[in-house]
Amino acid sequence: MPDEIEQVLASLDGVVDPGEPVDELSHALQAAGLAEAAGADDELVVAALLHDVARSPLLPDGPHDRVGARWLAPRLGERVAWLVGAHVQAKRWLVATDDYPLSAVSTESLRTQGGATADGLPLDHPWWPAAVRLRRFDDAAKIPGAPAPTVADVLRIVARLA
Repeated sequence: MPDEIEQVLASLDGVVDPGEPVDELSHALQAAGLAEAAGADDELVVAALLHDVARSPLLPDGPHDRVGARWLAPRLGERVAWLVGAHVQAKRWLVATDDYPLSAVSTESLRTQGGATADGLPLDHPWWPAAVRLRRFDDAAKIPGAPAPTVADVLRIVARLA
């Protein structure tokens, strides 16, 4: 299974969400590095790494939070999948409840994701605070040339969960 994760990560190299300053692999590694530096547990670090896994050309099209969660559940478990599935909801909540900055691309996608809201979200779920942390790592992980762990570094963490 770490080989499968490595293959999907490799497929993100050079995949750019138009308008964002880094490709999806750099974004994933930066997000994982931010989570690790913040003292997150392995599941949150891996969820940060793979939150946009559905942007891989190897996975089916569809809402990337849901596609990613479905793909990850049998591979890395319920919590990693739930966190990935909730990261868009966390964005919607943060924008609705905080003066939360988004990139232009993320602002545009917010419209198609239902807009800012605090209604109908799983705010009482025990993993919700981790989903909000994941969202913050996600939005901070868009800096060209920022330090980040290597693929080998993060695959060691994935192997601990496998």
